[in-house]
This record gives sequence, C-alpha cells and structure tokens, in this order.
Amino acid sequence: MKTAVFPQLHVHEMWTVFDDQDMPVIEIRCIWPKGIEPSRGTISRCFDQAQYQSEQAFRSAVESYVTQMNQQGYNLYATLNPLKAGIGQFSSAKDVDVICRRRLLIDIDRDTGKDHPATDADIAAAKSLGDQIASHLDGLGWPVPVRILSGNGHHLIYPLDDLPNTDEITKDVRDLLRNLKAQFSVNGLSVDTTVSNASRVTKLPGTLARRGTEITNHPYRVARIYA
Repeated sequence: MKTAVFPQLHVHEMWTVFDDQDMPVIEIRCIWPKGIEPSRGTISRCFDQAQYQSEQAFRSAVESYVTQMNQQGYNLYATLNPLKAGIGQFSSAKDVDVICRRRLLIDIDRDTGKDHPATDADIAAAKSLGDQIASHLDGLGWPVPVRILSGNGHHLIYPLDDLPNTDEITKDVRDLLRNLKAQFSVNGLSVDTTVSNASRVTKLPGTLARRGTEITNHPYRVARIYA
C-alpha cells in the first residue's frame, strides 16, 4: 500500500526527541497499518552509532531508512529509551535491553473510531487535552515536554533523569498514566495506559502516520513537532 501523492516528510524532526550523545543504539520499528491489505509483518532494525564514522553518518543512515520504509507504506516508530550495545541488527528491543528511563510518553488518543484517521476536530480536541495535562504537570514542577501531533492524537514526551530500569519505576510510570487517564479523560479522548514499559516505541515525528483507510475529512497526516 502506497499513498498516491506522497507528502513532504520532515524526518529530521526525530532528533528533537532523540538528540542523545550517549544513546549507543536506537531501534526503528516499521509496523504495517491495521486494516490495509495485503498485510505485512513488523520489521525491526537497530542502528548502533559505534558502527558509523560520525554522528552525521549515523543520522543520515537512520533518516534514509526511515524515509524508505515510510514511503513503502509502514508506520515508523522508535524506542523511547537508550538501548544497550550488542542487540542484533534486526532484533526488537525488550525491556531488559533498556539502559535507563530517559523519557516518558503521554499518549492522548481517541477511545473509538480508529478504522479511519482522525478529523481536524479530533486533532484540536487532543491538543486541548494535552494543554490541560501539560499545565497540570507544569504546576507540579515538571519540565517542558516535547509536544507532537502524532498524526491522530497528541503526544507529550517528558525528559527523565535517566531513572533506573526497574520494576518499581515501571509501576510508578503505570500509576502516573492511570491517574492522568482518570483525571483528564473527556469526550472520547483519554491517556493511553499501555505505554508504561521501558522498551516502548513511539511514533517518529516527521513521518506519515497511517491509520485504517482515508475517507473524506479523515486524512493521513505527517506527524509533526509543535513549535
């Protein structure tokens, strides 16, 4: 499945999230959109900075791969947290492969109606809910998050202080997401509580996000960083 007129991508925006000097390995995960036939299996590829002559060479290789796979029809994701060296090139990261907790994902999305992309009104509502959550956490002294139009909802990605990758921290993250969902869910929008694991992947900003089939007023969109 290929988009008839492929939009301009902005894959360089991924480095707004993943600009780490000490992130030795990043996994890029390519997931075929549900409901699009013929379906294809998930493809994972790990990029190790140590195998490239420079940071620029590393970034160019990642961006080229991301662009190629997105244009083939896959949705593109990356691991939120830094991974240990030595993971196989075509392996999918597991929680035990994560060095530390460097980021927290708060994913705001619709509860239903996911056979088609979101409407402009859906996007605006998700952003508004993101405003409320960000304001709440700001009042508690949290840092400023990276905010992303995910294509069908809204992401807030918060920096963490390289917290240990332990069961206790996973529980803390899960409890936080559950509390935010209970406090802020409204009008069919809620916080996803399933994204608490350490090896969680997140939608790559700058890539085309495909959900189900496009219909009038429900277009595919390129995920973008909010300025």
